[in-house]
Amino acid sequence: TSSGTLSPLTPVTASYLVVAGGGGGGRQYGGQGSAGGGGAGGYLTSSTTLYSGATYVVTVGAGGAGGSSAGAAPSGSDSSLSGTGLTTVTSTGGGGGAGSSSSGASGGSGGGGQGETAPKTGGSGTSGQGNAGGAGVNAGGGGGGASAAGTSAVLQVAGVGGAGTSSSISGSSVTYAGGGGGGGYGTQSGGTGGAGGGGTGQTGSSTTLASSGTTNLGGGGGGAAYVATGNYNGASGGSGTVIISYAGSQVFNGGLVTSSGGNTIHTFNATGALTPLTNNLNNSLRFRASASASLSRTPTIAGNQQKWTWSGWVKRGTLGGTYNQIFGTITGATDATYLALTFGGNSVADNLTFQGANTVYRQSTQVFRDPSAWYHIVC
Repeated sequence: TSSGTLSPLTPVTASYLVVAGGGGGGRQYGGQGSAGGGGAGGYLTSSTTLYSGATYVVTVGAGGAGGSSAGAAPSGSDSSLSGTGLTTVTSTGGGGGAGSSSSGASGGSGGGGQGETAPKTGGSGTSGQGNAGGAGVNAGGGGGGASAAGTSAVLQVAGVGGAGTSSSISGSSVTYAGGGGGGGYGTQSGGTGGAGGGGTGQTGSSTTLASSGTTNLGGGGGGAAYVATGNYNGASGGSGTVIISYAGSQVFNGGLVTSSGGNTIHTFNATGALTPLTNNLNNSLRFRASASASLSRTPTIAGNQQKWTWSGWVKRGTLGGTYNQIFGTITGATDATYLALTFGGNSVADNLTFQGANTVYRQSTQVFRDPSAWYHIVC
């Protein structure tokens, strides 16, 4: 609709790691047995071709909540990477650990079974992503991990979470996707979580709760134990992650961008997008709301509070909303103690507003709706 240039997409050979959210550990309701540990989120890694002018959607799966009712605990959510020229890569959320009188749920790795007097089986894992959970016998079975199955309980001894798998895609070796440990029985300890963020199961007769899977490692949550004084929920699974690495200098925006060994690395610990690198300035700073990113300074002297200049180059990351603050100062909620320069304000979402706590002093009629453009703002 206006003059421009149609440019070719440049292929970029990239490696990826896609880890789904881990399953929650099961809840134990009175009676016999203890609950199973949650299965780890599915683990997928390989290489592919991306294109420098394309946008790729990244979904990071949440961990499943700890079990709070009978039956298997909630499973983790899937993580995925999709976009131009790429067959969508989806890792499957970990299966929830078994609660009272149930088997573990299937998933990326399967949840551990619950330990009644008759064994309850663990859930199955997804081929190429993870392993099965262990069975429960009195104590709970361990959730499966990326590189090993969860172990089955042996009478009152809880099953251990399956080990995860290590990757150096981030620039250092990190182990992901460990299974959660099963709940202990009698006075036995809960099963330990598998290496890679698996949570530890609750110890029998103890009121200390099971531990959760580690955030952004995709570990399964620990299973609850039988305790005569009450019923206990399982622990939640850890959220997943998506990491993309390619050789050379940065050609995309998105995620936490780092470099190591000559590679540019994009780490997504929350859902987002890998977008073309356009019009970036050297030594610029990116402020992500999801990371509560900001710069702050407390002046040592008051200075002149009536005559001053603020100047900067700004490129918007997202559009819409109100009070997308660029610069401000605050010691209270009155016009005398608060001042802000924002996109948005009291009327149009994408205009430029200069205001106090209760008064709009200046507001542009121009709107700023081009996230690829740098705006020079002088106040």
